[in-house]
Amino acid sequence: MNEQEELLNESSYREIVRDVKAILSRRRKEIISYLRQADRTLCVTYWEVGKRILRDELEGKARAGYGERLIPKLAGTLHMTRQELFRIIRFARLYPKIEDIKQELHWSHYRMLISISDEDARRFYEQIVVLQGWSKRELEEKISSGYYSKHGKDISLPKPSPLIPVSQKPQEYIQEIYEFPFLEKLKPNYSERDVEILINHHLREFLNELGPGFYIGLNQKNIFREDEEVYRLDWEAYSRKLRAVCVIDLKIGVLHDRDVAQMIRYLLHYDRYDRMEGENPAFGLILCEAGADKLKNYLVEPFNKRIFASQYRKRRARVVQSEGYNVYELEDCRPSGETI
Repeated sequence: MNEQEELLNESSYREIVRDVKAILSRRRKEIISYLRQADRTLCVTYWEVGKRILRDELEGKARAGYGERLIPKLAGTLHMTRQELFRIIRFARLYPKIEDIKQELHWSHYRMLISISDEDARRFYEQIVVLQGWSKRELEEKISSGYYSKHGKDISLPKPSPLIPVSQKPQEYIQEIYEFPFLEKLKPNYSERDVEILINHHLREFLNELGPGFYIGLNQKNIFREDEEVYRLDWEAYSRKLRAVCVIDLKIGVLHDRDVAQMIRYLLHYDRYDRMEGENPAFGLILCEAGADKLKNYLVEPFNKRIFASQYRKRRARVVQSEGYNVYELEDCRPSGETI
């Protein structure tokens, strides 16, 4: 094998490695999302089963020993242990409303929480798991060590933050199109990072275009780690009028569903870890060159009122007259080969 063939094979190998890593990374995120949804579904399913059994048990309470006879028979029919069924019933009894079931908690968390008879202690552990992101093992260790009796009353858990007044909604402060004339300085075949660096050099103009009351915080902030993967958001902004963080994500080219999925992950992180007392829920703004109108096809509740997509232009529109109509001319300076 000559040197050129070896070089070709090495280049081909690197390409395969890059593609495989990309596939694994993308699918890993999907698997994590599916597992979370599956665990949430499991909690809701057990809650519904428990409520149904409780309803029948209450209807038959006049008959002595009805519950004691029902559970063993039902467990045998459903191929479940009596302990499992009693645990499911207790779960439904302690959490009478489905809204009480927090999406951040897994069934493994609830299995331990429902074993705690002290309601104050149970609520404490429930909230601290949400705030600190404790795993099942961490929660088990804290309960076994008597963490609540030692520290519970000394720890002040944050109170729920007030909601945004009806008259103030994020969509009222989001524009359909943002114009950044300084991006004319971009060279051909520019990358997303090139655009980001140029914006950082022109933050005043960038903020002026965003509108009054916006402040820029961190750029390329590391926000959380999943399976040894660090996520970085482009900009963390803040709106004084809304009293909320605005997560800004920049994209070159057309908006894709993966961009929306990434923003959902950012907002979930802020909901769980970074929302400070007195702040309203964070909202997201995706800046893209085209395809912002496709956003509605990718969103589901409750994020349809918290994620927005806007087009950005690299120069201001110049109005010219053509046959009595106003025509807006814009320079096409997208990356080479990009299709919009």
